[in-house]
Amino acid sequence: MFCISVSKKLSDSDMASAVSAVVSGISVRTAAAEFHVPKSSLSDRVTGRVKPGSTWGNLCKIYEQVLSLVLYFFLFFNPTPFVFF
Repeated sequence: MFCISVSKKLSDSDMASAVSAVVSGISVRTAAAEFHVPKSSLSDRVTGRVKPGSTWGNLCKIYEQVLSLVLYFFLFFNPTPFVFF
């Protein structure tokens, strides 16, 4: 649709496991490689820059919500039915 993203969806369980591993003593670099998560994202979670339980952005969902609202207004508030342009 409007989303142009080539990044892989990160697993919440992988990120949680990586954070636990770092807290238990493994380095951020090693944990990131072992659990296949980005090192910078893992570091942000461990240092507290990103709050626990927060999710990373997914603009596709935002665009889908905006598009559904636009379609809703076109369908229900358009004075000429089924003519959009």
